[in-house]
Amino acid sequence: MRFLLFLLLFALNSFGQGINKLEIMPCYDTKIDSNKSYLYCASSVLMWNSFTDYLRETPKSKVNSEFVNGLNSQVKKALPLEKEFYVAGTGRPQEGILGTINEELQRKFLKHWSPDYSFSENPLISYAYLEKNVIFHRNLSDHFYQKPFNANVDVDFFGIDFDDPNYTRKDILIYDYQNKDNFIVEIKTKDSLDEIYFAKIPLDENLYRLYENVLKRVEKGKKEAFTGSDQLRIPYLKLDTLLDFKELKGIEFENDNLENAAIGKVNQSILLDLNEQGIRLKSEMSMIIDFPSFDYEKTRILAFDQPFLMVMKRRNSPEPYFLYWVNGAECMRAYYKKGRQIEEHEKALVGRWKIDHKIRIDSTFFQYESDLVIEYLVDGTFKIISPNSPVTEGTWKLSKDQKTLVKQFYRDQISGDESIDIIESITDEYIIESDKGKVFYKRLNNE
Repeated sequence: MRFLLFLLLFALNSFGQGINKLEIMPCYDTKIDSNKSYLYCASSVLMWNSFTDYLRETPKSKVNSEFVNGLNSQVKKALPLEKEFYVAGTGRPQEGILGTINEELQRKFLKHWSPDYSFSENPLISYAYLEKNVIFHRNLSDHFYQKPFNANVDVDFFGIDFDDPNYTRKDILIYDYQNKDNFIVEIKTKDSLDEIYFAKIPLDENLYRLYENVLKRVEKGKKEAFTGSDQLRIPYLKLDTLLDFKELKGIEFENDNLENAAIGKVNQSILLDLNEQGIRLKSEMSMIIDFPSFDYEKTRILAFDQPFLMVMKRRNSPEPYFLYWVNGAECMRAYYKKGRQIEEHEKALVGRWKIDHKIRIDSTFFQYESDLVIEYLVDGTFKIISPNSPVTEGTWKLSKDQKTLVKQFYRDQISGDESIDIIESITDEYIIESDKGKVFYKRLNNE
């Protein structure tokens, strides 16, 4: 009997939720290590290709820039997507570049873009947007919750269960299975040109080396179909973020037609959504170069429960348009087994509390008779305990002024809801204020 677990993660530069950090890579050949998750999306290269075409030469920065050098190294390679899936353009507002970009965005994606940056009166704007909706050949199902990733985090999954007679799947392929920690899985899609791989493989020096390793093993390794005796589990994942490359601000170029110009702002946004139907990917990259105010010249265990690589490419292009080295569960629907170290000001809330009474907005008094108890723990988690009801759990955080209490409920109990309470004071009781009145909680002393 074989067991397949499919896992995906997205990333944000220098961002994490207490486990591993995530980093967005504008280039796929930047050195990586085992301490983070890494994500590359081709909107950066599509923008840089447009910028280079506009200049009619390779951009040259006056200072050594890993960003510029890395993107220059990818310019001469094949484009990863056909033109129907992206829009890219470079030019000045006086040349009508904003109108050109938005006309194409509207025609292809019913979208509009305008810079969110107060640039000089004489800027050069470079922009790219890609959108790709990948639909799996057949939907997967919603079966699995709170399964482990990297041992210390439980996450939610969809997939295919063991012994499902309806799922001898020719649209799911297993390549070069070596052991439960070293294999590759491909999920076929409605569009036969899309290739989606999930590879649980050893880490290499950069994302592109990982990608090359996958393609070599797919080409030369043994290929097998997913059968009814296999199990597939895939975590639900979402990302919607905007990254500002602040370290690039002020970089100047040596190119003659970029004389006296400097980068004003570089942004990249990424939206990623993985579910049982497929993958939705949107990404936007923009760069504003400011000029001075003068005219410018023209039954094996196939479990993705440890670090792995995700690949998105078109069959008719050797270049990927999305690479993801997944090293943590930062953006999965996660159930943290390990809490955080609370701050000094939060210790005032640690302990067991019982709801006591309420004073409504019209000053009427209401006494609660409930045995409900809420316990705030030193690891930043809480439990709500009520007789004859399941225990509700989650995480909590108290603002430094002790006025705002944020509780995040674990998904299987209250759909991942977040509650925000405004606190009047914390002593042997704490008081929550709302537009309907005040609720009073009493501290329990070792009851």
